[in-house]
Amino acid sequence: MLDAKTTTKRYRRGEIPGQKADAQRILDEMDEQGYTRVPRASRNAPAGATRAALKRPQAQEHDTEDDEDASYQSDRRHTRTTSRLQQQPDPRRHWHPLVWVGLTLALLVVLWLATTSGAAWVTTHISDPGTYGPTHGNIVKTVLGGGDSKAERSTIIAMNNGGQVELMILIANNPAKAHLLTGANLVMLNFPDPAGAEIQLQTGDFNGDGHQDIKVNILATSFDMPFHRYSQSTILYGDGKGGLKPPQQGG
Repeated sequence: MLDAKTTTKRYRRGEIPGQKADAQRILDEMDEQGYTRVPRASRNAPAGATRAALKRPQAQEHDTEDDEDASYQSDRRHTRTTSRLQQQPDPRRHWHPLVWVGLTLALLVVLWLATTSGAAWVTTHISDPGTYGPTHGNIVKTVLGGGDSKAERSTIIAMNNGGQVELMILIANNPAKAHLLTGANLVMLNFPDPAGAEIQLQTGDFNGDGHQDIKVNILATSFDMPFHRYSQSTILYGDGKGGLKPPQQGG
């Protein structure tokens, strides 16, 4: 029996005989078949990523066409969505019609208060005190007859005595011929703020009989309509002798 000597030779990595040639041959065959080489750094990548890198060029071209089609469809959807968004009005720039209705009603209320309550305050606190004074009435002069004349006319003084209308009449300005004429009781008539009402006198021939008459306007401290002061009127008809007939209700 022959003794065979076994020898063991160690090779360094990469020095195995024929290893480089075999590796080069395999790479050349992969190039001929259209495979894509995987970089050395990708060896640490996941297995799925390495297999995807070895796909054939035909498969890559097919995927590329699908990707382009999907990208085209996505761009069309994005364009349509953008167009719709541009066509739709911005809701923050337009208020609901009910909001405008509410604002209009609020403005009307403000205008109503300004032209009624506001106008009443200005009239009673600024205008009336200088016109009617503490007696809440004005003074007129006219010819009533009974001894007066155009040279010496009679004087009529209107007064509001706590809601009672009173007229002081001085024929020809003679105190001996003075008399007090009592008019309407504003409290009994439920007149608004009777003690603060103003008594306005006007003279003229209102019935056309040739004698001077006196129209008594009772002005309230409030306005019932914009720029319209609530009032009531009565007319005292003159008889041409200095006397006045009982008051009659007027418009």
